[in-house]
Amino acid sequence: MSTGFRTSLGREADPQQELDVYLQELKQELAKVKADTAAAMAEENQRKRELDACEQEIENMQRYAEKALEAGNEEDARKFLTKKVALADQKEALEGAYAAAASYMTEMRMQHDRLTAEMIELENHRRRM
Repeated sequence: MSTGFRTSLGREADPQQELDVYLQELKQELAKVKADTAAAMAEENQRKRELDACEQEIENMQRYAEKALEAGNEEDARKFLTKKVALADQKEALEGAYAAAASYMTEMRMQHDRLTAEMIELENHRRRM
Protein backbone atom coordinates (compact mmCIF):
# COMPACT_ATOMS: atom_id res chain seq x y z
CA MET A 1 0.00 0.00 0.00
CA SER A 2 2.69 2.51 0.95
CA THR A 3 5.32 1.32 -1.56
CA GLY A 4 3.50 2.86 -4.49
CA PHE A 5 2.80 5.94 -2.45
CA ARG A 6 6.45 6.39 -1.50
CA THR A 7 7.43 6.03 -5.15
CA SER A 8 5.02 8.75 -6.16
CA LEU A 9 6.07 11.12 -3.36
CA GLY A 10 8.98 12.50 -5.33
CA ARG A 11 6.86 13.15 -8.43
CA GLU A 12 3.91 15.01 -6.89
CA ALA A 13 3.71 18.80 -6.91
CA ASP A 14 3.10 18.90 -3.14
CA PRO A 15 4.23 15.63 -1.55
CA GLN A 16 3.31 16.78 1.95
CA GLN A 17 -0.27 17.48 0.92
CA GLU A 18 -0.49 14.10 -0.80
CA LEU A 19 0.96 12.46 2.29
CA ASP A 20 -1.61 14.23 4.49
CA VAL A 21 -4.44 12.99 2.26
CA TYR A 22 -3.05 9.47 2.31
CA LEU A 23 -2.62 9.55 6.08
CA GLN A 24 -6.22 10.68 6.49
CA GLU A 25 -7.41 7.78 4.33
CA LEU A 26 -5.22 5.42 6.32
CA LYS A 27 -6.70 6.71 9.59
CA GLN A 28 -10.21 6.11 8.25
CA GLU A 29 -9.27 2.60 7.20
CA LEU A 30 -7.70 1.96 10.61
CA ALA A 31 -10.88 3.13 12.35
CA LYS A 32 -12.90 0.66 10.25
CA VAL A 33 -10.44 -2.13 11.02
CA LYS A 34 -10.67 -1.34 14.73
CA ALA A 35 -14.47 -1.62 14.60
CA ASP A 36 -14.25 -4.85 12.60
CA THR A 37 -11.69 -6.18 15.09
CA ALA A 38 -13.99 -5.44 18.01
CA ALA A 39 -16.84 -7.25 16.25
CA ALA A 40 -14.56 -10.18 15.44
CA MET A 41 -13.45 -10.36 19.07
CA ALA A 42 -17.06 -10.45 20.24
CA GLU A 43 -17.82 -13.19 17.72
CA GLU A 44 -14.81 -15.25 18.79
CA ASN A 45 -15.77 -14.91 22.47
CA GLN A 46 -19.37 -15.92 21.73
CA ARG A 47 -18.26 -19.00 19.78
CA LYS A 48 -15.90 -19.97 22.61
CA ARG A 49 -18.70 -19.66 25.20
CA GLU A 50 -20.98 -21.82 23.04
CA LEU A 51 -18.27 -24.45 22.65
CA ASP A 52 -17.50 -24.46 26.37
CA ALA A 53 -21.21 -24.81 27.21
CA CYS A 54 -21.56 -27.73 24.81
CA GLU A 55 -18.51 -29.46 26.30
CA GLN A 56 -19.96 -28.98 29.78
CA GLU A 57 -23.28 -30.43 28.65
CA ILE A 58 -21.49 -33.47 27.20
CA GLU A 59 -19.77 -34.03 30.54
CA ASN A 60 -23.11 -33.67 32.33
CA MET A 61 -24.78 -36.26 30.07
CA GLN A 62 -21.95 -38.70 30.72
CA ARG A 63 -22.25 -38.16 34.47
CA TYR A 64 -26.04 -38.52 34.35
CA ALA A 65 -25.73 -41.76 32.37
CA GLU A 66 -23.28 -43.17 34.91
CA LYS A 67 -25.56 -42.24 37.81
CA ALA A 68 -28.55 -43.75 36.03
CA LEU A 69 -26.63 -47.02 35.58
CA GLU A 70 -25.59 -46.98 39.23
CA ALA A 71 -29.26 -46.61 40.09
CA GLY A 72 -30.09 -49.54 37.79
CA ASN A 73 -32.00 -47.42 35.27
CA GLU A 74 -30.61 -48.48 31.91
CA GLU A 75 -33.34 -46.75 29.93
CA ASP A 76 -32.45 -43.32 31.32
CA ALA A 77 -28.75 -44.07 30.86
CA ARG A 78 -29.40 -44.77 27.15
CA LYS A 79 -31.34 -41.51 26.82
CA PHE A 80 -28.47 -39.55 28.36
CA LEU A 81 -25.93 -41.28 26.13
CA THR A 82 -28.08 -40.56 23.07
CA LYS A 83 -28.14 -36.88 24.04
CA LYS A 84 -24.39 -37.03 24.55
CA VAL A 85 -23.88 -38.36 21.00
CA ALA A 86 -26.08 -35.58 19.57
CA LEU A 87 -24.10 -33.02 21.56
CA ALA A 88 -20.83 -34.47 20.28
CA ASP A 89 -22.04 -33.81 16.72
CA GLN A 90 -23.02 -30.30 17.72
CA LYS A 91 -19.60 -29.85 19.34
CA GLU A 92 -17.88 -30.57 16.02
CA ALA A 93 -19.86 -27.81 14.34
CA LEU A 94 -19.12 -25.44 17.22
CA GLU A 95 -15.41 -26.24 17.03
CA GLY A 96 -15.44 -25.34 13.34
CA ALA A 97 -17.26 -22.08 14.01
CA TYR A 98 -14.86 -21.21 16.82
CA ALA A 99 -11.81 -22.02 14.67
CA ALA A 100 -13.15 -19.81 11.88
CA ALA A 101 -13.85 -16.95 14.28
CA ALA A 102 -10.41 -17.28 15.87
CA SER A 103 -8.75 -17.32 12.44
CA TYR A 104 -10.65 -14.21 11.36
CA MET A 105 -9.70 -12.51 14.61
CA THR A 106 -6.04 -13.28 13.93
CA GLU A 107 -6.37 -11.77 10.44
CA MET A 108 -7.97 -8.64 11.85
CA ARG A 109 -5.20 -8.22 14.44
CA MET A 110 -2.56 -8.62 11.75
CA GLN A 111 -4.29 -6.07 9.52
CA HIS A 112 -4.60 -3.66 12.46
CA ASP A 113 -0.91 -4.06 13.31
CA ARG A 114 0.11 -3.60 9.66
CA LEU A 115 -1.95 -0.43 9.26
CA THR A 116 -0.68 0.97 12.55
CA ALA A 117 2.94 0.32 11.58
CA GLU A 118 2.39 1.87 8.15
CA MET A 119 0.77 4.94 9.68
CA ILE A 120 3.65 5.40 12.14
CA GLU A 121 6.15 5.04 9.32
CA LEU A 122 4.37 7.63 7.18
CA GLU A 123 3.94 10.04 10.08
CA ASN A 124 7.67 9.78 10.78
CA HIS A 125 8.36 10.39 7.10
CA ARG A 126 6.07 13.45 7.20
CA ARG A 127 8.00 14.89 10.17
CA ARG A 128 11.27 14.53 8.25
CA MET A 129 9.89 16.44 5.23
